[in-house]
Amino acid sequence: MMLSRNAVVDALELALRKAEESARLALDELSSSLSKETKSTVGDKHETGRAMVQREMEQAGERLARCEAMQSAFVRLDMRRKRSAVGPGTILVSGDARLLIGIGFGPFEVPELGRFQAISADAPIAQALAGSRVGEWHEFRGRRWTVESLT
Repeated sequence: MMLSRNAVVDALELALRKAEESARLALDELSSSLSKETKSTVGDKHETGRAMVQREMEQAGERLARCEAMQSAFVRLDMRRKRSAVGPGTILVSGDARLLIGIGFGPFEVPELGRFQAISADAPIAQALAGSRVGEWHEFRGRRWTVESLT
């Protein structure tokens, strides 16, 4: 498979931006919902509703903070620079696995290239393959991982 580094980087950048926008929108909607909540004659029910909305706001805030941290890590990786060995910022193909090593975002789609998985450099498979070059292989969890393509 011929990897287009720019296509993969652009797709992850877009996925990160969408995730951040989604988290920000959810937080804004919950905040608006909480401010519109009016005091009910059934006080306990009202307080329970407010507490649930506040808990959801905390979770949305945590999602937003994670998205912002991933964006920051992504920028620090200098993803436009080509790599020759597996490490942070590497995009690699091994069998049916397509990995971008550096941030633990998870799966994302790259137009015309398919599904990729953005994983942390601390992920076990990233550690197992660290320093590998095209053609090298390692045994990991009972499976042979051969670095077929690297950029």
